[in-house]
Amino acid sequence: MLDVKYPNAGLAFDSGVGLMWRAYGTNKDWLGHTGGGFISASADVNIQQKTGVIILTNGRGKLAVMPHPNGTIYHKLHTIAMQNN
Repeated sequence: MLDVKYPNAGLAFDSGVGLMWRAYGTNKDWLGHTGGGFISASADVNIQQKTGVIILTNGRGKLAVMPHPNGTIYHKLHTIAMQNN
């Protein structure tokens, strides 16, 4: 389930793929999935550290919860998760 089947596929929202994992982080050590619609969400796992982070919000286009340079909430929660590991 955690294997990346189609790296860099550039899949569109309506591609028919039910679950995509992407590698994030400086060392690509986080596998995750982001989602949108009526919410903005992020779910990530760090297999080596046995740590996970899930973020759900009730707004669209919230870069703060995404693995984006402006993802302030995302990066803060991942830092805390690694410190508490």
